[in-house]
Amino acid sequence: MSDEQHSRREQWLFLGEIWLTIFAGIALLPILLDLWLTHFTEVAARMEHGLALAVTLPIEWLRGSGFLPQAGETLAVGMPLGVCAGVALIMVAFAALLDPRPGERPGWGRRILALPWVLTVGPIALVAALALVALGAALDPLLFGTLLLLGIAGSLMGRRRRRDPIPYERSLSGLPPASWKTDHLVRYALIFGALATGVLLGAVGALPWDEAPLQLFVALDERSGWAGVDALPWCYGLIIVLVLLLTPYTRRAFGVMTWEPWAASALGGVVAGALLAVLRGPAAGNAALPLGFALGLLGTLLSGAGVPWLPRLSLHPLRAVGRMGLPIAAALGVGVHVMAVTFLGCDDLDADPRIHRITRQPGAVDVAFAAGEVPGILAAFRADSHVIRLALDGSSTFIVEGSNLPLRALDAKGSTVRPVGFGEGSRGELFLLTSVERPGDTATTALVQLDPADAGILAVAEEMEPCGPATFAWNPILSIGVVGCRDGGEVLLYEPHLKQFIAREAIRGAEEFQSLAIDPLDGSMLSLARRKSPFLVRLDLRARKPVAWQFLGMGNTDLHLDDFGVLHVARFLGRQVLSFDATTLEPLRARPAGFAVQRLEEAPLHDRAITASAVDGHLYAVDTVGEEPTTRLKVGGLVHSLALSPSGRTLYAAGLCGVMSVDLNRWLKQ
Repeated sequence: MSDEQHSRREQWLFLGEIWLTIFAGIALLPILLDLWLTHFTEVAARMEHGLALAVTLPIEWLRGSGFLPQAGETLAVGMPLGVCAGVALIMVAFAALLDPRPGERPGWGRRILALPWVLTVGPIALVAALALVALGAALDPLLFGTLLLLGIAGSLMGRRRRRDPIPYERSLSGLPPASWKTDHLVRYALIFGALATGVLLGAVGALPWDEAPLQLFVALDERSGWAGVDALPWCYGLIIVLVLLLTPYTRRAFGVMTWEPWAASALGGVVAGALLAVLRGPAAGNAALPLGFALGLLGTLLSGAGVPWLPRLSLHPLRAVGRMGLPIAAALGVGVHVMAVTFLGCDDLDADPRIHRITRQPGAVDVAFAAGEVPGILAAFRADSHVIRLALDGSSTFIVEGSNLPLRALDAKGSTVRPVGFGEGSRGELFLLTSVERPGDTATTALVQLDPADAGILAVAEEMEPCGPATFAWNPILSIGVVGCRDGGEVLLYEPHLKQFIAREAIRGAEEFQSLAIDPLDGSMLSLARRKSPFLVRLDLRARKPVAWQFLGMGNTDLHLDDFGVLHVARFLGRQVLSFDATTLEPLRARPAGFAVQRLEEAPLHDRAITASAVDGHLYAVDTVGEEPTTRLKVGGLVHSLALSPSGRTLYAAGLCGVMSVDLNRWLKQ
């Protein structure tokens, strides 16, 4: 092929890739509007749900095959990592056989042999890369956009020294071209790094959050200075610099440049640090400085090595992943920044006059206000199998050990009582919902009525048939308590006068009860299923069937029905709190919040819905009546419970930084 024909071919490929990127952007527009402009549509919810499924289904398949641990289990990662090393070696060897030497035109035999590789490995890698970029963009849109723009600015500088690719330099495998033997090591490092990261995330994600992962975060947070969280952004920036200097392609590009890398990295560090310092404070600016430095340098050297200065897709999915180097690095940088500045850093809360840390013990799965002569807080700790009542003035502490509860299920050897959460009856009765776990068997349910004054046990109801309890709600029409099972579409009905469960009802169309609310007008149940169903459902308890539903996507865990018949839902995959008509489940409005919000508590005194993100370490106060902007407050990560005081002026939260109280007047009336 002549140089003119090759040039014409490259021009057509360039136009095709540009139009492919434009069409992909248009297709993803509903997700962008949903995440950044708080414009909820069912189309966007289904697209986000599909992307999340594409990422989680391979993990679930690996768990089912025993390669990764099931949820709640532990597994030594030595064997899976060894398998990843072997698989990466096989893939690199196959790619070496598949790809001709750079500059040689591949024959049709090689092209046909490459099809299985392109159609299997390529889509998986592309979906994982897109999911990672979407996660970074959703977690902190401002920081993600800033880092990406700084990387593109560096690419424009590096474009001056861009190396023109030779004809047929691109590999059939989509991996970086292997001109030298050391380039195969780069390929191996990329593949093994991606596989190992997936295995480690899958293994850690399967652990109970309040045990091993929690202890790891606490240990990291307790370290100070360069041995702790402050070092995370600098370590990330250093890793990027070392990878760029050790990788042959970028090292060669660095060798032919003069001032461009230094100017781009200095510009990135100064702009990112100054912008975040002005908008979010000195700590955020200090953490953003090394990230901006690294992204500016990365953009310069990638552009100089031949990567397009503006990220665009390719007809080859693996090649498209390679061109997404800047967005992927920006997304990872966002994760590091959030981890260092807001997820950890619990000591920073002591300097905030709006927050009072009642106890520093992390891991509480639920909290509830406890009335009495000395008001207090009840905190349930699943991992420790006990409940603690802490007086607000620090004068007394009562502990209820799960192993001391009078339960028949504890007669079985190895049985353990795990607190699940608290519930409230029609007259203010306080209930503790517990799960009794037996080795090799399904969980059963126990409902314990506690004395709020001293956490004394007033009554115990027990269900011996399998039901992993997840939520408790009170039905004012029937005057019964309703316990939802997380492992099936069943509810247990509790009679307060008999102080026992009187019925077990299977609801047609229900698969899991993660959160329940009861409509006081007719006793219908409004439910969410975090894992097994992406729908918000209204269920008729008498007819035992659903009567209305709305698609929301996976991961939603909490809802709240206010006194005006408006249902509020904290949407996990979207940065928003949604309001629905409780009868028809038609969307009424969407208000901005954080990403991965889970718990939701209504603060009627301030016309706000308070929700908490499990990953970015903030509480969000969402205006449910007017159009006031959403405000946020740092409380640390892994917030798994919120409770409002009877006065409505104090909010209690439990998470990584312990159990704390938040003065809503000082926060929301500033």
